[in-house]
Amino acid sequence: MKISLKYPRNLLTKPVLSNAILKTKININILQAKVADSVGEYTIEIDDKDAAKFVDAIRKEGVMAEELKDSINLEREKCIDCGACVSLCPVGALVMKNFEFGVEEEKCILCGRCINSCPFKALSIKKA
Repeated sequence: MKISLKYPRNLLTKPVLSNAILKTKININILQAKVADSVGEYTIEIDDKDAAKFVDAIRKEGVMAEELKDSINLEREKCIDCGACVSLCPVGALVMKNFEFGVEEEKCILCGRCINSCPFKALSIKKA
């Protein structure tokens, strides 16, 4: 399961993620991290069976957490299989197989790089 974590400014310098990992003894995979002046955002991946326990622990630290349910939508009629987006995907969710473009949704972290790079506007975010 993929989870979005958002830290308020006052927690940016505190080890809240480390604390939650140590308290729960749950392994996570950090897929993406962004830190700005006012907020920190992480996208993590965690086993479904551990998600509720970890989310509870991280929320107790003051972090907002929610499951990422959205996905990338490919409008097949607009796509010409040019591959302009494939090399920009940081997690390999965009693939070319037999000269046809595809999306492996389970890998996608919704970073949006592919959406902005598509010259034919064939990609968008599909809301859950």
